[in-house]
Amino acid sequence: MELSELNHDERLALVVLLEMLVAADGEVSRQELKQIKHAIHAIGEDAYRAAVAESDERFKTDDAARAFLLTIYRPEARELLYECALEAAMSQAITTRESDLLTWLADKWNVPVRFVGPETSRDAGGDEN
Repeated sequence: MELSELNHDERLALVVLLEMLVAADGEVSRQELKQIKHAIHAIGEDAYRAAVAESDERFKTDDAARAFLLTIYRPEARELLYECALEAAMSQAITTRESDLLTWLADKWNVPVRFVGPETSRDAGGDEN
């Protein structure tokens, strides 16, 4: 699934998540800005701006934003949105507030979180025979 395939509420959830991550540490990191630009490019500038305006109007508190995030049901959309949020958060050390949000989201959305380390060759560690 691609960001361009998100429906209205899923696009709004993307904006909500990115805004919450930026607010978590009070500054926009390079990676967060990269994710925002990627989202704008994928869903279109007008759709992104409309989602920002709607988010600012509807979600005055984190609790309101979190309640809305619980209304996102498509598993493939959840995974994509979580991936975007995680990539944005990983730009620097993940703050406690970012970690809390990501942990809560993974739990509520039942998103499998897997970290894959660098691939290692069998030969890199020596022969097993």
